[in-house]
Amino acid sequence: MTAENRRTPGSHRPGRPVDAPPLAVPLLSTGPLGTADVERAEAALLAFHRSDLAHGGGRDRRQLAAYLAREVLPRLRRPGPTAVRLRMYQVAGQLAYLCGFMHIDDHRHEQARRYYATALRLATLGGVPTDRAVVLRGMSVRALALGDGPGALDLAWAATRCAAPAGQRSFLLGQLAVALARNGARHQALRALTSAERFLDRATGPADAAVGVFHQAALLRQEAAVRELLGDLAGAVTALQHSLPHRPPEEVRSYAIVLTDLAVLLERTGHLTEATATWHDALDLSPHLSSARVDRAVTAMRARLRPNAAQPAVHALLERTDHRA
Repeated sequence: MTAENRRTPGSHRPGRPVDAPPLAVPLLSTGPLGTADVERAEAALLAFHRSDLAHGGGRDRRQLAAYLAREVLPRLRRPGPTAVRLRMYQVAGQLAYLCGFMHIDDHRHEQARRYYATALRLATLGGVPTDRAVVLRGMSVRALALGDGPGALDLAWAATRCAAPAGQRSFLLGQLAVALARNGARHQALRALTSAERFLDRATGPADAAVGVFHQAALLRQEAAVRELLGDLAGAVTALQHSLPHRPPEEVRSYAIVLTDLAVLLERTGHLTEATATWHDALDLSPHLSSARVDRAVTAMRARLRPNAAQPAVHALLERTDHRA
């Protein structure tokens, strides 16, 4: 990896230790629903979102699940103005979606399925098509992770049928491209990827929202997934390398996962020395992460590289990760 393509977010923001105290999130009122309740729930959503970006889903998923169960969902039964109730449905759905995503990051797919189902129901009640689309896209990503290519494609198509502004449209089309590639639809996948690029160029939405944010680094990661599925490993390596400088510094967990993906592709393309260096970059971030996706990638790497342990670079990498064995 060239120096200009290497920027470790952890060097800018080392992050809160994984064993830090629980997040301080605002509690909701016990009376009728009001605007203040919505604003407190939105503040909690942003706090959990930032924690997930920096530390992975394992750090605060239990606290978010408890916050949903004890604070947010029971309040939806309380009386309040229609406009406030609709806003509360929306933020509750976004919290449920984030909780599902954090469970996926911690490899707890059955719990994630339940939270996504709740998020989809709340998005429908809230009446915001974009929120419904984001949940359907997340369900597609989960289906792919579980090896259900046809199911992932159905969900991705369903997501794209929801109305969405340009930035979210790119977000949806990128996942559609990956699902199409997974199902062998090469030309359709590349067309969807091109469309995603065009919509991203036209995007004008906020870059710091807690749900559905999409940017150049994320699209390049999806391009890499498409190219890998279509057999273009060199193109996938290039896309991931180009994505790294575009990754926002607060996205430590995503940066680490991209590094693990890149290291695997470098292994597969015969660049073992570069792969081990990339693994070390990923491991530099791991002390502040609680992500089963990262942990499992490291465990799989050790199994793959053990036959090459006589090589000095591989030996040093395996020695560094002995405590994970």
